[in-house]
Amino acid sequence: MNTYLQPILQQPNLERSKKVEIWTAITENRLADALNQIAEDPTAKKSGFWPFGKRKAACPATDPVLKAAWMILSDKAVQDLELPATNLKTAGDDFPEWVRMCWVLQDNGHFEEKMGTLLQKTVNWLEQLAEEVRRRANGYPMRSTTGDVWFTGAIIRNWSTSVADLFDRRQKGEDKAKTLHLKCKVTSSIMSHYPNILGHDMIEAAVAFEAIGESATGRRYFDAILADFQPMMQLLQEHPDEQVNEEDILSMGALLAAYEGLNRLNHTGSFGAERTWLEAFILKGVTRDQEGEME
Repeated sequence: MNTYLQPILQQPNLERSKKVEIWTAITENRLADALNQIAEDPTAKKSGFWPFGKRKAACPATDPVLKAAWMILSDKAVQDLELPATNLKTAGDDFPEWVRMCWVLQDNGHFEEKMGTLLQKTVNWLEQLAEEVRRRANGYPMRSTTGDVWFTGAIIRNWSTSVADLFDRRQKGEDKAKTLHLKCKVTSSIMSHYPNILGHDMIEAAVAFEAIGESATGRRYFDAILADFQPMMQLLQEHPDEQVNEEDILSMGALLAAYEGLNRLNHTGSFGAERTWLEAFILKGVTRDQEGEME
């Protein structure tokens, strides 16, 4: 099987979180400890009704992720959860922590009834963020954009993978496919000039749609890869002595996966010559230039 079709399921790294102790407590079902730590968060308001301000408010006043965690752990109605504000200024910090929260609640195992609503809200938020990235990217790279849009968009893209993996863990194929579609939207907005990255994301989305029986959507992704990547293959074929870098290998891997995907959908064995060349090209790997710096 082509490596582009192999899923990678993993929980996001909690150790890099500023809230790692809270997330660890939830994972280990130490819910009282988690609630106490949330209440002690420095962003929490102090109640004016208690002397010396020792009593904390019911939930943090400014941190939207901890507020959501508090509501879920306190058995509040998850439908009332408010998503963090949809803006790229704060999403670079809030979205990764929100996804971590979703994962630890899933791993805890005691919040199944709430997870469906929580994750639907997560997809809604991702949809809003993807659209903001698209709008603020300003047609990049044909037109300029700002560094914060690019870097925050890259963070959202990376963490959307963890959302898709979570849906895969829960065997929610339609939600996984939608999430990967939104990931492609972000990637195409800020990384369309990186075919090795965009191709990988498009293959992920195509295979996800194929898996849920939406063959027409999967085929559109595969066809788009052929349209964009076959000219690249032709250039590589016309210049066999040119050095080949890792990006070339990954891009051609996406094209090979697209050929394989179309053959599956069409029940054919087409593109024989193209697939043979691509397999040999990928097997050959990265080459070095004449100065010996690459091979």
